[in-house]
Amino acid sequence: MKNIPTKEELIGYIKSDKKTIGQTVAVFIILFILLLAYSLYSNFTDMREEEELFLSQEEIVEILDREPEEVSAADIRNIEEALEQERYSFGVLIERDDQTFYNYPALITEFLISEEVVAFVEERVGTEILPSAELAVEVSEDSSTRILEVVIGTADEDDNRIISQAYYEAIQEEGLIAPLDDKTIYMMDDESFLIEEETWVDLVMAQIQFITPARAAVGFIIMTGLGLIAGVVLVLVKTMLRKEIPFMYELKVEESDKVLYYNQIRDVEPVERYSKLIHAVMSFPEKKKLVLAQYDLNQQFILLLEEKINERDESSIVLLNDVEETPVNLNIDEVIILIEQNKTTKNWYRNQRIQLERLGSVVTILTY
Repeated sequence: MKNIPTKEELIGYIKSDKKTIGQTVAVFIILFILLLAYSLYSNFTDMREEEELFLSQEEIVEILDREPEEVSAADIRNIEEALEQERYSFGVLIERDDQTFYNYPALITEFLISEEVVAFVEERVGTEILPSAELAVEVSEDSSTRILEVVIGTADEDDNRIISQAYYEAIQEEGLIAPLDDKTIYMMDDESFLIEEETWVDLVMAQIQFITPARAAVGFIIMTGLGLIAGVVLVLVKTMLRKEIPFMYELKVEESDKVLYYNQIRDVEPVERYSKLIHAVMSFPEKKKLVLAQYDLNQQFILLLEEKINERDESSIVLLNDVEETPVNLNIDEVIILIEQNKTTKNWYRNQRIQLERLGSVVTILTY
């Protein structure tokens, strides 16, 4: 018969060290929170580092002054990234007399980077457009609204603000851009405005918003489940390493031994289980039996056993705590070893087996 644990044993096993299981679950939940916090912090740090790595206007100008073969693809990419930071923009709608839209982004861009318009803007702002008007000015069309968006990016927020405002005025300056004099120009914004780019704050907030109550509940359930599993495994390992004999412990036995698992008798009260155990001890009265129990672990069981021995006047049963206490002139037919799970120690059992090799008696092991 295999030593398969009963439901009561499993429940008792879990209850026996529920503190360890609870602590393991708590560790898993705390670990989940720490990992989430670390993820947010890591993204925050990465974003801040990226913000600090953008090229300045001076660095861009220095790169552009190099010979073409000395400019790498990485340099070009870094310039593009720097120019896209903290840009200012405004919207323009241009109509012909027949109320059709005059929407040619590339052509409008050429108008805005022409010498006359650049001179007008630089005079207004009192500074040169760096790194160049060609790189700083971009015009695109919103296909759904047909509004032209003028975007200014120079790798410097203050320059972007004042230059974009100067361009805002330049488009409305009569006679400055001749092809637009006979067109109707609608400024779609009161003034130029800062384009809101995704920042580390947006990224963190997006991740926080991603953690909805439902997702948090699922994450909590998953981590709790993993913690329970890990806790049970940890308790099992602790149980197997403890000095007492736990349930499911594989007893070292000889081939002729009998091992009876009275702990697996189901749906009975402890007193009834003890009664059945005592019946096994009292069986075969013609044999001289040595009953070994490490110590009086359960007084109720010992009292029941002594009561039965006294009732039957069983002088053939000797109850001892150790083989060494056996009288040397006593002939033993059978040795019964009582193993109380989670109380009888492994060392005690091992020591009894070593000593029993000298007696050569039949050994029966009763676990309860």
